[in-house]
Amino acid sequence: MPHPSTPATRHPSAPARRQPSAPATRHPSVPATRHPSATATRYLPEAATGIRALVPGGGLSAHRHDNPQLIYARTGVDAVTTDAGSWLAFPGRALWVPGGIVHEHRSFGVADLRLVGVAAADDPIGTSSPAVLSVDPLLRELILAITAEPGPAAGLEPPAGLEPPAEPEAAAEPEAAAEPEAPAGHEAAAEPEAAAGHETAAGHETAAGHEGGPEAKVGGAVEGGERSRLMAVLLDRLRRAPRLAGHYVPAARDPRLVAACRILLDDPAEPAGLAELGRRVGAGERTLSRLFARELGMSFPRWRAALRLHHALILLAEGEPVTAVAHRCGWASASAFIDAYRRTFGHTPGAARRDGWPR
Repeated sequence: MPHPSTPATRHPSAPARRQPSAPATRHPSVPATRHPSATATRYLPEAATGIRALVPGGGLSAHRHDNPQLIYARTGVDAVTTDAGSWLAFPGRALWVPGGIVHEHRSFGVADLRLVGVAAADDPIGTSSPAVLSVDPLLRELILAITAEPGPAAGLEPPAGLEPPAEPEAAAEPEAAAEPEAPAGHEAAAEPEAAAGHETAAGHETAAGHEGGPEAKVGGAVEGGERSRLMAVLLDRLRRAPRLAGHYVPAARDPRLVAACRILLDDPAEPAGLAELGRRVGAGERTLSRLFARELGMSFPRWRAALRLHHALILLAEGEPVTAVAHRCGWASASAFIDAYRRTFGHTPGAARRDGWPR
């Protein structure tokens, strides 16, 4: 029996157990199972058009709306989670969310979200599940014009967990004396207020029930006929925008597959192959391979690559150095990560940061 002061030692012939390089790093943006939120789902009759500024780690709780919505992050990264998986919106990539789908948001970096609600009858995409769209310079400018640029008092960076600062008030309108005063530079509130946690008839999201960031705003720079013409061009460009298949991390249903995915979600750098994962969760390698193909629509190597790139974008948005991101996400070297990133997104992580994102 070893002396109490002598630590037990592992026999030299026993295989070394891999020590994780960092604590569990799974973000809430990547679900292991098909349950986006344990909280009650809010119903918003109409998807908002405007600006939503989210602080790092801020978000919007689970909700749904009847009409589809385009989500674009001018800065930062916005993770959108449904019961089917997790998608990312960031500069160069927009996310289309069809009407009726329950989804929630989580931001990484300072996320300047641009939201465009589209009438169901004008749906230019026509999918029943979220779709990732490539955003070219023209489409980007159309999105920014329709949602309008934020003013200097937009409050993009309030401390996490605190309410954003109050915005300046406009002069009171005589006929709207009983209504809340509108922020300076915006239209006066002439419409009835929605119930807490719902949108107004104009599509503005109310602050109640949301986490972090000021409420969405619609600028007054584009109105009336000009706005209608811009929207018509935007819808046309959305019809033409390339759809990027496989640019998301699907979630599992089968308990064995859920357990295998959880291991990698907790540590994307985990090197275990399918056989080793099967041994840990009590499933055969072939069984897991079939489950990946049937439930997630992709092979195990492809799913793992999608997870690692998803996680890498989040870490980059949080300010992690490229070398650290490569190490924490399982690439053998920074150059291997940069090559995978460039083949997927068309540019290097360094080029993205020089262009001002992720932030």
